[in-house]
Amino acid sequence: MPGKRLSVLIGVPSFRRPGGLRKLLNSIEAQQGLGEFSINVFVADNDPQEHEAYDLVAELASGFPWPLRCEIVAEPGISAARNAILDQARDSAVDFIAMIDDDEVAEPCWLRELLACQGRFEADIVGGPVDFDFEEQPSISVRHCGVFDVPPWSEGVVPLLHAAGNLLVRTAVLANAGWPRFDPAFGLTGGEDGDFLRRMRQANARFAWAADAIAWENVPKARACREWVLQRSFHKGNINMRLEQVHGGRLGTAISLGKALVWLGSAPISAVLLAVPSRRLWIAGKWSQSIGKLAAVLGRGYNRYGGPAMGRSI
Repeated sequence: MPGKRLSVLIGVPSFRRPGGLRKLLNSIEAQQGLGEFSINVFVADNDPQEHEAYDLVAELASGFPWPLRCEIVAEPGISAARNAILDQARDSAVDFIAMIDDDEVAEPCWLRELLACQGRFEADIVGGPVDFDFEEQPSISVRHCGVFDVPPWSEGVVPLLHAAGNLLVRTAVLANAGWPRFDPAFGLTGGEDGDFLRRMRQANARFAWAADAIAWENVPKARACREWVLQRSFHKGNINMRLEQVHGGRLGTAISLGKALVWLGSAPISAVLLAVPSRRLWIAGKWSQSIGKLAAVLGRGYNRYGGPAMGRSI
């Protein structure tokens, strides 16, 4: 008698991106090489007012190749949306959760490559690269600012992963850890995935990197500019310092703060890089990141999902 097929829940947190979500679902529909797996797709719509994701899923569900459903998550923030995905996976007793964001598009072999890598390395959590699809060709300064870098890792075991935008999780490791949640303290700022993955490392999860499990993130013109890059850099520094405060203790916090002070203290010297077009925004981003770290030490967060600077999109 043939064995039970392994089951995968593809989980998508979404907020007011019906166009992006449609493209993502089209790319999920086109996934290849999954005949031996049982697939379900679940969208967590974090907008009870407009519920555009819910309406789109209702439109597409009947013609989708796998079961496709959506749940409206009333609690605001990315942590609540991700926790709804965890709840769905636990209640459905699936073997794996594959997370991907609603501003991304998956390559046809995306999920197959994540699953293959998990099997090869017996990993609990597998990450894949998120490359960038610019709506308009960015300037050389923006392209090399550091914000749009993709980890150059080869396939294999890695000590830690940092983001949930392209992620496969074996649910057994979650069950063994008591089904940990994404922390709502990071729900409106971001960083919830970095915090979650560090806690999973503490729970002895085994991480791996699937270099060929590629997703593409859409970068609109409004993000391929100096102002957005500097905001993003500030946010990155702010979140990284908050993560150090939670997980790195006094030593980790002191080291991270020391690096920030060195960057800011060396500004008169490093400013010479402003004359190099390809490094101009990179160095300005380093300064902005360092200021973000100082802000975190002073108790100031950055409201990425709801603040006035960057809007309420996830």
